[in-house]
Order: sequence, then C-alpha cells, then structure tokens
Amino acid sequence: MEEPAKMEEKAGDDNLEEEHDKVEEKVGGDDDQKVEHNEGDQQVHAMEKWYAQQDRSSRPPYEEFTRQFTFLRVEGVGRQMVVFVFVLVALAAVWFSLNQPYIAVDVLDDEWPNFGIINASHPGVEILSPINADIYHQGMAGGGPETVIVSPSSSYAYLLCENGDVKVFSIGVSSPPETVARVGGRPLGGAVARSEGGPGFDVLYLAEASKGLLRLTVEIVAFEAGDGTQIQYADDVAVGGRTGRVYFTDASDVVVERVKGSRTKFNTLAASIIDGIRGSRTGRLLVYDPGTGRTEVVKEGIWFANGVGVSEDEEFALVCETFAARVLKIYLNGDRKGETEVFAQGFPGYVDGLSINNEKGRVHVAVPSPAPAAIEVLSRLRPTWLNTAVRQVVLMLPPFIKPVKFGCFVTLDLEGNVLKTWVDEGGEIANFVTAVEEKDGKAYLGSLKEDKVVVVNLE
Repeated sequence: MEEPAKMEEKAGDDNLEEEHDKVEEKVGGDDDQKVEHNEGDQQVHAMEKWYAQQDRSSRPPYEEFTRQFTFLRVEGVGRQMVVFVFVLVALAAVWFSLNQPYIAVDVLDDEWPNFGIINASHPGVEILSPINADIYHQGMAGGGPETVIVSPSSSYAYLLCENGDVKVFSIGVSSPPETVARVGGRPLGGAVARSEGGPGFDVLYLAEASKGLLRLTVEIVAFEAGDGTQIQYADDVAVGGRTGRVYFTDASDVVVERVKGSRTKFNTLAASIIDGIRGSRTGRLLVYDPGTGRTEVVKEGIWFANGVGVSEDEEFALVCETFAARVLKIYLNGDRKGETEVFAQGFPGYVDGLSINNEKGRVHVAVPSPAPAAIEVLSRLRPTWLNTAVRQVVLMLPPFIKPVKFGCFVTLDLEGNVLKTWVDEGGEIANFVTAVEEKDGKAYLGSLKEDKVVVVNLE
C-alpha cells in the first residue's frame, strides 16, 4: 500500500530536479558567471516561473509590488536587503511621525520644481564681479540684512538685520548704518508706504516672522488673517501705489523657533527647510487695509509664499513660490480677479525675494541657492508613498542641510521673459541673495547670511 505513495514522491522529486535543470539552463552562461550568480538567479527565475504557472488569484499580494521596482534587479540576498531597507524606512516614518508636529505629504510628479541650468557663456548671463558690483558696510553689527528697503523718494535705505534691528544708511555715503528701531524677532521683508524726507518721515511696513505685519514706529497692525487664523511666518511686503493697501506673504504654518542658545535670533532658514521637505502648501498672500484695519486672505495653497511685488495699477501681484521654484501671478482686480497663473519658472535654484520696478518694467527675483542634487533624486523616487516616507524620515533627523556659497538673481520683464541672469557661482561678491531692490539703475542685494550690502550696476 505504501509503494504508490513512494513512487509518486519519487516522481515529484524527478520533476523538481528536471525543473531545476531547466532553470539552470535558462540562467546559463560561462562557468565563471554561473558560479557568481547561479544561486541567486535560480531563485529569482524559478519563483517567477512558478508564479506564472499559478492561478492569478493564488499569487501572493506583494508580487505586483515587487514588480514595480524594476531597478531592484539585484541578485539573491542583495535584492532582499534593498526591499527590507525600504520597508524599514516606511515603518520608521510611521513610527516617528506619531510624535512629530510636521507630517510629510504626497507631492505629485508635476508639482516638483523644474530647475533651469546656468550657461555662463550665454550673452544673457552677467557674472558678478568688482567691475559691476560694490560692497558697503561689510562687518556691520546686527548681521544678515535679509532685505534692503530703498526709500523711493529719498537717499535713504533701511536694513532688516538678523538681531531684530532696523538700520538706516545714506546711499553712497560710507558712514555706518544707524539703528532706528529694534523690533525684535526676525524682520524679513518690508516696504516704504509713504516717503517724505527720510528717517522720521517714512512709514515702513515690515514682515516680522513670528509677530506678523508691523508698522514703524513699532505697532503690530496684523497678527491674524480675516478668517481668524494666526500669521505664523510673515515674510515679505509690498504696498499698492494706487490704494495704499499692504500686500504681504505668510510663508508657511511652520512655527519659527529661536536659534538654540540665543534669546534674540530666530532660525527662519530651518523653518523653511522643514516646509520644503514636508511638501505641504500652507503659504498665503494676505492684504491689510490701513483704512479699516482689516486683513484678508487673497490666495492660499502656496508652497512657501516668499517675495511679493504689486503692479502699478494693482491689477496683479507676483509671489515667489519658493519650493516650486517659480513665480505666481495672482490677479487682484479686473475681469480675472481671483485667478492665478505661472508667471515664470525654470530658475537655476529656489526663489526668495522679489521686487517690481514698474517705471522700468523690470522684475527682480532673488535666487539664494542652486538646484539641490538631493531634490532632483527625491523628485524621481517612486512610488509616491515611498517618496513621502523617505521625506518623513528626513524630517526626523537633526538639521543637516547647509547652503553652499552661491549668488544669483534674475531680471525679467513684466511678461515673465528673462532679460538677464546675474551670477556669482562662488559666492565671493554676493552670497545667498535673498532680496533685490532697484533704484536709479542700481540693485541693492540683501542676504540672510552676509553682514554687508552689495550694490550692482544694472546699466
């Protein structure tokens, strides 16, 4: 009675050996290659052949998952290890995100930035050098003037410093800047609303990262939007020439923290990096009406709303969407009120401050850092869930992204066409440019990282 069972078992063994021989033949090649890959290849091809012979309903649920990763065609243990690492990353992301205030969200393929490449030999590229750029007030106290606010009808300019000071200096005069106000926190952007002869007469509106929109002499005029939401990261300011309304950006809902160990400095750069990695679009364009004291939301859903400028007739505003590396055109009035379109993209890096010279028909966009290689890699990582999981793990790590020395700003016309790209690839003259303001044919560059003012001759 046992003989048929034994014969059946033996037949099964013979079939397995025959199948094994066929697999070995298929894998074949020269002897050296067999020795190196034999075991891993047999496992891979035998399993794939076995799966193909089964009913689809009986296939394991992870088969289609593994087939997505065509780049995982590594052999044996190596393949298993790569999949294991990916699963480990995903589990770590879920585990750590439970205790994190900021959660990475999905970023679709067409939402990643489209960076351009600088061609230094192109006639539209101007290299910054001592020939076309001058440096003033190097080593000044207060440090890091993120923005230089040029008074439109006087010879004064204001500096928004890292330590919370607002300083003023006379254009073309070498005497050191003087402190006119101490707003505390981190003032990032500003504009002159009315100018009647210099300090004591100019009305300044400032975007202070943690407080909101300020008016000098220091008075907090807007700390929340009309919908009751708090302004978390006030960034830049532009004043409408027709109505006097104040347009300003609330970059993100990430809270700006103090620099560790400092009572006066705030780490706005770290907060912006968090916003870039997580991929959540919480930036807004707001408008403050000095007549009514009301603040309203103009546009939401911006991936870090940064520099802002307003057209002369207040028909539209231009806003830098930093982590999409583009400039948005937001219609404020007229038939297209409420509509948004892309004004310009393809910049050689992330975009920061923006200003409009309506008289000359020019737009200046600051590019503080070049296109990061890590973002190029990350934007190609698929599937989307894995991309999100990896970014969540990065959010758990201590800050490690350091800006490279690099200086750049781009000049466009009012249609979004590039007129000239100004570059200092080594960052020796101008480094980490965060704002550009034009007056009398000169561009005044602000920098979050440098304790000096760079003035560039545009003409």
